[in-house]
Amino acid sequence: MKARAMGSTHKPRVLSPRQVKLVKLTHVVSAAGWLGGTLAGSLALLRVQNLSRDSPTYTDAFALLHYIDAAIFIPAGLLLLATGAIYGAFTRWGFLKHWWIVAKWILTVLVIALGFVFYFTGVTFIVLQATLILGIMGLSVYKPRSRRKPLTKPSMY
Repeated sequence: MKARAMGSTHKPRVLSPRQVKLVKLTHVVSAAGWLGGTLAGSLALLRVQNLSRDSPTYTDAFALLHYIDAAIFIPAGLLLLATGAIYGAFTRWGFLKHWWIVAKWILTVLVIALGFVFYFTGVTFIVLQATLILGIMGLSVYKPRSRRKPLTKPSMY
């Protein structure tokens, strides 16, 4: 095995085109599941919003919400973060090159955090969550091309 010279630059590890497509497919399917889980939750909440808490339909709807959250929403959100991290680390997009990627990271973490705090508390929250997810998807589709300005150290003089 050949030793590298001091100070030499090495090519960053990148995914093959086939691997990029697999990560992208997983990311898109996760996003669809995330949005679908949100919309299914909103439909369940709309169904029971005017019912008594003692109603069997009310109880069943909230059992369904727990199932949607555990089986779809949480796994899809975590898979989105994981595939986004893989995509950022091993493709030309990176994590911080473009402002819209930074915005997607922040919004994704925000949606997940809000989900833990508010957990299907009402239709207004679900609408906010769906709007944020659609905004994240919009950033993915339109990919505004302006790059972030690199951080520079302040000059002493």
